[in-house]
Amino acid sequence: MKKRIAYLLMVMVVISCNNEKKQIHDAEIAKNDTLSFTYKTVQAAYTQKQKMADTSSATITYPEFDHKPLNEYIKRQVFDYFSPDEEATSYQDIANSFISGYKDFAKESSDRNQTWYLNINIHVLRQTHNYIAIAYNHEDYAGGAHGNHYTAYLNYNLKNNKDISIDSLFDATQKAKLIAVAEGIFRKNEGLTPDALLTDNYFFEDGKFNLAKNFYMGQKGLIFLYNNYEIKPYVDGTTELIVPFKAIKNIIKPNSLLSTLL
Repeated sequence: MKKRIAYLLMVMVVISCNNEKKQIHDAEIAKNDTLSFTYKTVQAAYTQKQKMADTSSATITYPEFDHKPLNEYIKRQVFDYFSPDEEATSYQDIANSFISGYKDFAKESSDRNQTWYLNINIHVLRQTHNYIAIAYNHEDYAGGAHGNHYTAYLNYNLKNNKDISIDSLFDATQKAKLIAVAEGIFRKNEGLTPDALLTDNYFFEDGKFNLAKNFYMGQKGLIFLYNNYEIKPYVDGTTELIVPFKAIKNIIKPNSLLSTLL
């Protein structure tokens, strides 16, 4: 009996060691299979009249990867959105430029007690060995009735270091089917009948449903995002539309990046 117990204990130890090795091996695959990155933050601020309540600020948080082309791609997208006419070379340039703009405003409008803010948050949504999805969240106030809010999804192909378009995932002949599936889901989400008009409460051009240009490939489906004012009034905020892969798996372009993620 004692020999049997000793034998069972030995087997359990061997199994435990093998499991531990497997877990370590899997962790190494997961770590080596994706890019490492760290989040960094830059800031700039200006206090008018030396009162904290009158402080305008700019804060930008972004990921820095061990992959120079990807870092440059992300910066270029941010620079093109924020300052297409300026020669920004760093995130700090953007923060400084925003505060500089506020200082000019404050000098010209010293009688107006107004503060500005800029918050840019760039973070990783999904990462695989050949695909990275990035969310660029932009929020600012620089005068007017209310602040501005905007989210952009960036899709990057790590194999060819290029941006990913929806047309690279679906053949032109299948695009209409994708839109039809997405419209059915949209109408269900919005509580609309199949023949309800889209001209009264939405901003679709000519009342015809269309996909948001903003999208990324999630774990279970394509995620589209309509920003403020894109299809609805500002008070209605953003609209997210998820198209499950199971609803479109038969129309995805063969050998596309999306087909490798399913």
